Amino acid sequence: MKYLAFALAASLSALATADEATVTQVTELKATPAKDGKSVVKIFARTQVDTTGKRQPGWVEVKLKDGKTGWLSDKLVVVNPPPLAKTDARPEAKVVEAKAAPAPPPVAAPAARPRKGRVVTQVRLQAGPARDTKVVATLPANTELTVIKQEDPWVQVIAMNQQGWLKLPEVHFSTGQGGDSGVGKVFQVMQTGKSGSEAGTAGKALDPEGFKSAVHDYKELAKLDQVDASESEARAFARGARLQQRRIDYLEAR
Repeated sequence: MKYLAFALAASLSALATADEATVTQVTELKATPAKDGKSVVKIFARTQVDTTGKRQPGWVEVKLKDGKTGWLSDKLVVVNPPPLAKTDARPEAKVVEAKAAPAPPPVAAPAARPRKGRVVTQVRLQAGPARDTKVVATLPANTELTVIKQEDPWVQVIAMNQQGWLKLPEVHFSTGQGGDSGVGKVFQVMQTGKSGSEAGTAGKALDPEGFKSAVHDYKELAKLDQVDASESEARAFARGARLQQRRIDYLEAR
């Protein structure tokens, strides 16, 4: 009995403050704290109300969720217990941004083997692979050089402690260097029918049907622009190769 009286006293004390409460059974919300007071609205069991903190003997003022206020018997209103603290709450997981693995360093292509050579005539060493670039130096005829890069029809060279670009026909490679100037390639084709890097078809005979179906290969024709040489360049190469000039007349048409 002592415990029940203590609980009831605690509940009544709580009703004296503003709290959420629950109606325990069906009843009527009164306009005044009296049994014969005017009925405001019918209330069902387990209806949630808010106590306003006002009390009269045996009565407590409440406010409904729709805003209506009135009086209920304090025996029918129980203050809701405070929510229990979560004891099993887990610590918030930290989101760790995954970092992409570093890309492997690029594998460098094997460097081209430098080639030795010389210029056949006096030439201008350009800053870039174009005639309109800055002239780095003027190389006298027979200046030795080292080719470090080739971008047809240009080669990048080191000569006279200067680095720059020359046209491929301006360079005569030393014997055994695995390359030749544009003029040298033309001379080699004239002698053997082969360029040295690709199999030639000059010696392949075509039958009459083959001539009828033959078409122009403009890509191969465009390659001649990469090995073009001026008359002075051709004469300088001929002198370096100790070639003798011969005049060949045109063949008579049959």
